[in-house]
Amino acid sequence: MADHSIVAVFGSMNMDLSVACERMPRAGETVGGSGFITNAGGKGANQAVAAARMGARTCMIGAVGRDTFGDALVAGLQDAGVGVEFVTRRDDVETGTATIIRCESDNRIVLSPGANHALAGADVACALRRLVAHELDGDASEIAPAAGSVFIAQGECDLVATAEALVCAHELGFYTVFNPAPACELPAEVWPAVDLVCPNETECQVLTGILPTDDASCVAALNALLDKAPGLRSSR
Repeated sequence: MADHSIVAVFGSMNMDLSVACERMPRAGETVGGSGFITNAGGKGANQAVAAARMGARTCMIGAVGRDTFGDALVAGLQDAGVGVEFVTRRDDVETGTATIIRCESDNRIVLSPGANHALAGADVACALRRLVAHELDGDASEIAPAAGSVFIAQGECDLVATAEALVCAHELGFYTVFNPAPACELPAEVWPAVDLVCPNETECQVLTGILPTDDASCVAALNALLDKAPGLRSSR
């Protein structure tokens, strides 16, 4: 049988705008800066590029504005070998941005989600079903048609859309990965659709109320996550 496996990422696409200064400006103050740089970012886009660089056939599901930043982000994904068929261009909202002020070891970030919150769960579900049908040459009647494929989501897009997308991906047979960054809580009924969750320490504390600092607290946090997501037990 042909290998139809693919990594599908639903997530954020941001243009990072970064400038350095000697000290942080006070309210109403203008200070001189230097070293202005722009970088393609967004947790979703970063994960898609990483998967493609590791050799996986990868598809990005997301949204950008019909603007210069959107053009650059889409082109960057294509250059990295990521499929962009399901990246929506929006006329009604701008591309997401992160504005970063750097000052020695300190930094301040202002995140404007823009088009990252434009897609609804139904939009992502439609993209996933089209993707599966395309991989099977239009025949989506096979059992677990996406078996061997991976679906990745994070916390930077609309949470309701993310929850609905995880459920749809699980039903289609994807192995589902949820990266709760920034820290966010899924509805209880969505957790059974999560096969792998990968929080850091503070995100784990938000999800479980337990900060893992030693073996005992790590085990307690793990058990709390297993209580939330029964599917994690069969995925270890």
